[in-house]
Amino acid sequence: MPEAGEVRDESEGIFISKRYVRPDGSPVDLGDLRRGELVVAELSITSSVDRVVNDLVVEDLFAGCVEPVFREASATAARAGRTVADWVMRHDARDDRMLVFSKRFNLEAGHEARFSYPVRVVSAGDYVLPGPSVEGMYDPRLHARRAPGRIVVRH
Repeated sequence: MPEAGEVRDESEGIFISKRYVRPDGSPVDLGDLRRGELVVAELSITSSVDRVVNDLVVEDLFAGCVEPVFREASATAARAGRTVADWVMRHDARDDRMLVFSKRFNLEAGHEARFSYPVRVVSAGDYVLPGPSVEGMYDPRLHARRAPGRIVVRH
């Protein structure tokens, strides 16, 4: 595995980004989280040109300090006015990552295809925040990944 500082943003054909917000949509300071906090991971895929995409696979590894909380997902989404994105065919929360699989959809230049899910901050410390990635399952020309960041969790 490469060191976190050796991994750089990479993009070909599409771009992916991630941010964390509170359930009300307000921004989260990743340098000052608290154990027990509920935050929402928001993934966004964009393209610089209009394109039809299908069979995208999004992989978002969890930082060691968070875990998904899907029993609260419906209530969190409803409070924030969010629903599962219409481009998503299926999503799968595993122990260490979120996987999102797309169906065929139009990705218009300058528009975002978004997917959100809640996580609970469970452990204090200083953690690497792995960057998300996306790729065309049958089209290797489409892929992107983000460099890792950091999360600091206080007691």
